[in-house]
This record gives sequence, C-alpha cells and structure tokens, in this order.
Amino acid sequence: MEPTIKKITNKQLFSWKVFVFTVLTSFLCSPVSAQSANPIFAQLSSLTNQIPESTGVYSVKIERIDDIQSLEMNDAKDQVIIKEPGAYFVMAAGQIGTTNERQLLLGGFVDLWLTGNEKPVANSSTRGSITISNKTIVLVTQGVLRLNAGDRVGSAFSVSDSSQGLGLIATPGGKNEPAIPSIIFTIFKI
Repeated sequence: MEPTIKKITNKQLFSWKVFVFTVLTSFLCSPVSAQSANPIFAQLSSLTNQIPESTGVYSVKIERIDDIQSLEMNDAKDQVIIKEPGAYFVMAAGQIGTTNERQLLLGGFVDLWLTGNEKPVANSSTRGSITISNKTIVLVTQGVLRLNAGDRVGSAFSVSDSSQGLGLIATPGGKNEPAIPSIIFTIFKI
C-alpha cells in the first residue's frame, strides 16, 4: 500500500510558518536563565612573542585583558580563576612560527594544550608544523570543562627545537588592521 500524499493549502502553510516563527522568536528573545543577564566570560590575549629557551613545557602568558566579567586573572597572567562552578567552554588560539627564518633549517613543531589547575587537560593537545614554506599558522585547542570555584584554567606549549626561534608569534597591525596576538584565550560559562 502506497502512502497518501495530501497537498497543503496556502492557509495551512501560512499557519505553520506563523507557529514556527512564534516558537523561535519566543525562544531566542526570552532569557534562558539568570546567566543571560550576567554572562561569565573572558577574552584575553598577548601581543608579545613567546619563544622558549628550551624544549620544556611553558605556560602561555596572556597579559592583555580584552574583556572579562565574573572571572579573575592570576598574578602571573597565565591562568583564569573560576569564581562560579559549572561547565565552561575554553579555547586557546595561538599564532605559531619562528622569529628567525634563517635559523629555520629543518623545520619543527609547536604543541599547544589546555591546562586545569596547572595540569594538562586530557586530549586537548594540538600540534602545528613550521617549515620554510609555512612560516606561521594558527593552532587552536578547545574543550568543555567542568570547573569548581577556585579552579584555574590556562594553556601551555612546547617546541621541538628551541634553537630555531620557534614559539608563539605576535604580529603588529597594519594601517586600519589590528595586531595579530601571539595567543587569544576565550572562556565562557555555558
């Protein structure tokens, strides 16, 4: 037996569109929670090159507070301090490269990952390769973390060869163009 296909009238279609529009508008325009009025977030960055002197692990410095609400920075400017428990979206985007192209002989890589309470966050590490033809790239790590009041969140990085000037690279802005930070760090409560 074949299914019966009924034709929808213009009046029924219009009613359906009005219904969908009403539902979407009420959902999108009404506050979902008290947090909507007081969002918890931070947008942070660094305009300095971060070139390590060895192949060890380094905390990413985020000395610029572009905007922040209901979160704090620690004194070392490398971690965000959580004030309210909950689930948070965290993203670190670093421009990686070299400060000295002449030293970049064989190429190398930079790893970037998230940290929670000064420990690596599992499965958050990313790697970018720098070569003669690929001198800078953007490397992104992100995740959703359950955090408690007092927890600290940041990011860390390492390089495969410290003799080649590899690391997080800031680029000055041009005419009518903003600077490219060595790191952009975003966190918000979801």
